[in-house]
Amino acid sequence: MSLFIHPSELALFPEYRSFLMDFDLQVKDSEQHAHVPFVAILAQAIEEWVKSHGCVPSKPDEVQAFKKRIRNLALDAGETNYKEALQYAFHAYRDPRQRVLCLNPLFVIQLGGF
Repeated sequence: MSLFIHPSELALFPEYRSFLMDFDLQVKDSEQHAHVPFVAILAQAIEEWVKSHGCVPSKPDEVQAFKKRIRNLALDAGETNYKEALQYAFHAYRDPRQRVLCLNPLFVIQLGGF
């Protein structure tokens, strides 16, 4: 599964990027805030991170700081969309080319590999 939120992927889909960036993470209405899609939260958080740090988080302490930033964006610790953003945060910073390298070995065998 790919969410296409890594900065290199978002660059390929400007309309998708624009759609995700249009969500207001600063809205104070709790109902509206709770309905911001988690992919929009991640896309905006990673873009902000890259602007301030120059690259996606790669070290464990950077990843923890990135996730802390996501937690701090939530109005309430119980917001499901922010919990999902934390759960899928790796999609924002993991190199999308690595996904190809993580094939299921049984699938590779069926394709005639190994």
